[in-house]
Amino acid sequence: KLVDFISISKSVSPSSSLRKPPPPAARITASAIPTLHLPLPFPEQPDPTCTVAASAFSPPQVKSSQKTPIQPPARAETVALYLYPATRSTTATPTAPPSPPPAPSSKRRRKTDPAAGATGNSPLRGGGRGRSPASSAPRRSSPGLTGPQGGFDPLDPNADPPARVLMPDQVKHCKTALKVLDKTLKKPAAIFDDFRGLPAIRTSLQLAQKFTVARSPANRERNRYTDVLPFDETRIKLQSSTGNQTSSNDYINASLIKYDDKDQTKFISTQGPLVNTFEDFWQMVFENSCPVIVMLTKFDIVKCDEYLPLSKGQGDYGRLNIKIMETRQDGELTLRSVKVQHNESDRVHTVLHIQHSTWPDHGVPDDSSTVRKILKRLYYIPKEHPVVAHCSAGIGRTGAYITIHNTVERILRGEQAATNLVETVGKFRSQRPGMVQTEVRLCYLFISVFKSVIG
Repeated sequence: KLVDFISISKSVSPSSSLRKPPPPAARITASAIPTLHLPLPFPEQPDPTCTVAASAFSPPQVKSSQKTPIQPPARAETVALYLYPATRSTTATPTAPPSPPPAPSSKRRRKTDPAAGATGNSPLRGGGRGRSPASSAPRRSSPGLTGPQGGFDPLDPNADPPARVLMPDQVKHCKTALKVLDKTLKKPAAIFDDFRGLPAIRTSLQLAQKFTVARSPANRERNRYTDVLPFDETRIKLQSSTGNQTSSNDYINASLIKYDDKDQTKFISTQGPLVNTFEDFWQMVFENSCPVIVMLTKFDIVKCDEYLPLSKGQGDYGRLNIKIMETRQDGELTLRSVKVQHNESDRVHTVLHIQHSTWPDHGVPDDSSTVRKILKRLYYIPKEHPVVAHCSAGIGRTGAYITIHNTVERILRGEQAATNLVETVGKFRSQRPGMVQTEVRLCYLFISVFKSVIG
């Protein structure tokens, strides 16, 4: 049964989403951004105030509603897009903008690349514990950029990502994608018809020959849900056993997710760890040198057991010692720096743990600002090793974030086929059954990608 959608037209409100930047920066007028008229299945809150500042660039002239073109400066170099957060207001009058960051020097420029079915309702076991409050570590401003990242350490929870710099060709790619997305979003019925044509999770599970390892009697208690299993072909394999596991068992309920073999972020989509799989989870992080864990749920006895030593700050998980080094609360995000050390070697691995605990199960957040905050930080993470992402089952919220991240990444590379989000979801479902799950989340994907491209 289709839900009744609420039609709104303030997804990109000129009065509340664009702020006039300080001179001499040029401003893209509201008419330059496509007006989005989309029936949404959730109440979208107004986004933080967004300012687009330009530093010595020469894009095509943008006409305002009075047909008056904006005259850009004569020289053409790079275009810097800065997003200034502002306090939300019930009125349409924007507050005074803060001082903008200095224009990036040549050393700070980032070098760009050339180029509802089953939802996990059959839990087997749980065992969450209470959470400890986040420490109030002081925030440190990140140093200037040198090279791709400069002095900014994306794994430092107390450092904020610097303003993102886009090259002229990337701005062109974003404008083209916005036109396609705007046109597509005006026909939501067609989007949903295409989404319903994707293989459902129950259809995939009928292919028993593709889940032989996950359905093995030795691995049944390692699956949080009986209807969310990894394909044999794309499952992550542990290199060696830990704790009391036999050396022949390399199973963990986790799948490798990637769109292609190009220079894109790869993900490991996995379930919320069970008490009896804590060792396997940290072994997977350690063996794959995963730089980040994106957690899109909260710790509780049903959805995700407490695989971090929150109360003691340090603990042993098999042959691995886990220690929480720093914790910072950043709005709705909890950022933790975690040290993973093998007890039988000198190797130490540091991972950033990002927890977004307010994303509702089987639903979507009120807006996309927190998800886009994760995306902005992961933009600076090297792509050599996969990023771990999980919710409870590892397909709904996890699939939504991975799709948003991959789509924005490909749009900036000039792949306009990335605007076909249904095709992307289908690709990811061939690697882990049930990714994204619902039409409501599909609609949220379009909104999040649209706003990410604008901002």
